[in-house]
Amino acid sequence: MTVINVPNDHPTIQAAEFAAMPGDEIEVEAPGGPYMESVTVSTNNIIIRGIMGTPVVQPGGDFGFFLDGVTEVAIDNFNVRDFNGALDQGILLSSASECTLQNITVENNFFGIFLDDSNSNIIENNIFENNNLGVLIENSNGSILNNNTIKDNNTFGIVIDDSNSNTVKNNALENNKSGLVLDDSNDNTVKNNTIKDDNDFSIVLVNSNGNTVKNNTIKNNNLFCIVLEDSNDNTVENNVLENNESGIFLSNSSLNMIKNNTVQIINTLGISQNSQPNFTLCDKTPDLGVNCYQVKAKLLSPEGEDVSSEARLSARSLTAVNNISFLKPKVKVACDFCQAPIELVVDQEKEILVVKICVKDKNQTVKLDWSVHEFLSSEASSKNGFLLHPNATVEYRFCRNDKQIGSTITSSLSNLLQLQLPSSDSDTDGILLDSGSNENRIENNTVCGHARGITVDSSIDNTLKNNEACDNTVYDISVDPIANSVMGLICNISIPPAGICDQGCS
Repeated sequence: MTVINVPNDHPTIQAAEFAAMPGDEIEVEAPGGPYMESVTVSTNNIIIRGIMGTPVVQPGGDFGFFLDGVTEVAIDNFNVRDFNGALDQGILLSSASECTLQNITVENNFFGIFLDDSNSNIIENNIFENNNLGVLIENSNGSILNNNTIKDNNTFGIVIDDSNSNTVKNNALENNKSGLVLDDSNDNTVKNNTIKDDNDFSIVLVNSNGNTVKNNTIKNNNLFCIVLEDSNDNTVENNVLENNESGIFLSNSSLNMIKNNTVQIINTLGISQNSQPNFTLCDKTPDLGVNCYQVKAKLLSPEGEDVSSEARLSARSLTAVNNISFLKPKVKVACDFCQAPIELVVDQEKEILVVKICVKDKNQTVKLDWSVHEFLSSEASSKNGFLLHPNATVEYRFCRNDKQIGSTITSSLSNLLQLQLPSSDSDTDGILLDSGSNENRIENNTVCGHARGITVDSSIDNTLKNNEACDNTVYDISVDPIANSVMGLICNISIPPAGICDQGCS
């Protein structure tokens, strides 16, 4: 093996590649750049690695690196940028296989990386940002896209077109126009990804069959999170969808398995300083619509003294508090509508107080279980035997029956957060099967906080089993139980003839 140095042995990366033999390594020094060139790699089994920092490759043609018909090539530690002419590529693989691209920042290109007719490649630990399209995989099979950050791309984060058996896992997609599209692609796996802040869709399958979409977290997106259009025999499971406009949408798609997904919307409103610990919960009943209740917690010292009036959130009273002391780790809490006083526990790792309040509507039999993290001022916390750091944050968790059904919301210590479900004029769907979506299985999903929970529209022979839909403002379930198999549903409001839900959503 020979190690070739750029710029000491050769002035350009391309000249070093021409001189390389299989098994050689090319080390490119960052101080010698930026390298204004387009590098064509046609030698098998070589490594091209940036050293002494991250070398920058900028336009000297219409691509940064072009792996042309090679195998076992590795590109490591570069910044490839500004190849932004129409159809330019930061990195292009054509008929290349078993190559590895890692630790590369690919930015401000038309295509970040384009795999064309290239199989069994590994793309990992890279950053694709501010490109027109982040990652395009076309006519390519068996590649792995792992642990990449894909953000701020103008159109799509990832497009997989006419490609099979690829794996997209452990990636962070953020603030792309749309997240990931599978088009005419089969038997791919999309798992353990985080997709957030997209303007349009998050995961879309079009004419794609036999794919698995699982264990993904999708949040803060504007349109449907997961869409299956003309796609059959796919599995969508164990995904968490938080604070999105709508959830899962099937159109003309059959024989799919939709199971164990959590589809939740929570709206949050800030409350002014110097307020007593309180929060608002909104409940929905068939007869009365949406009802909101203001709940104030009483804070009791270990001796049983009510210290609620001294438990105000005041930035002025917290300025002298610099750390936490754990003198008396537990305090009793009582509140309006609570079933019983409950202990307030100091969490040493997170610097928070954890109070679980079980709230019951006196007029209806709907039981709401909440887990709320509250901070107290130094006056009240001193009386109760502990002090809180003024720069810590408060966490609110929206729960039901000891199960978190929404995202964790954080706020500064100087604010108290109000939790509220969407109002009745919101227009969102949790899970929607549009006309012609037949023979799908919808199992063990939790769908809460939308306008419409689970809707099966003009579709037949679907199985809905053990789903929970709750706190949806228009209805929880709408399905024809004669044309479809329906069992074990939990909901408050259903649209006839689907009046088969257990009442109470508990």
